[in-house]
Amino acid sequence: MADEEGEARGPYPGLRSFTETDAGRFFGRESEVEALWQRIRARRLLGVIGPSGAGKTSFVRAGVVASRPSGWGAVVTTPGSSPLQMLGQALAPELQGDVETLRQLVRFEDPAAAFDVVARWRMANAQALLVADQFEELFTLCPPEVQVRFAALLGRLAGEAGVHVVLSMRDDFLMRCHEHEALAPVFAELTPLSARSQGRHCAARSRSRRKQRASASRRGSSER
Repeated sequence: MADEEGEARGPYPGLRSFTETDAGRFFGRESEVEALWQRIRARRLLGVIGPSGAGKTSFVRAGVVASRPSGWGAVVTTPGSSPLQMLGQALAPELQGDVETLRQLVRFEDPAAAFDVVARWRMANAQALLVADQFEELFTLCPPEVQVRFAALLGRLAGEAGVHVVLSMRDDFLMRCHEHEALAPVFAELTPLSARSQGRHCAARSRSRRKQRASASRRGSSER
């Protein structure tokens, strides 16, 4: 019944992006998701890039995060104009039950305190994935001093706390990462996405499902 309801709604969630709860309706990126997970296991800081409209948010949320292995914690944040505050808000639901660490969230604007909180979250999981989605916001919405603090924090989390960090951003902002030494490793492993390949996969799968439904309908008619 759930599959039939999903088919009735169609494979797209309208104008919004797919989230982890939409994983059952997200398809067309299976090979890229698998390839990225292989890279995540091998490296600590990676990048997902693509033009606007390529489906990066859907890819990281409904594809990568939703398919994380057992024992992996995962948090998705966006920088906004206050990236440390946004990270703290994204992390808070994962800290329920850890009263001491939750108290430290009030000091999350301090990069040292933020590092300690994220490190404690990391130690509570076998492995941990932190996705900074729409990472271009760091450059478009934040002043230089905020950019430096947040970039340095991400670099420390990957290098010292053992957190696997994925930066997802528009490809035309990738070179801005060169401004921050802490983000240099991102250039070693990039996952490029294009809207065209996603569209081809989705169209093919939609056609296949329509054919399956038509065939089932014909069989039902003949049995009656």
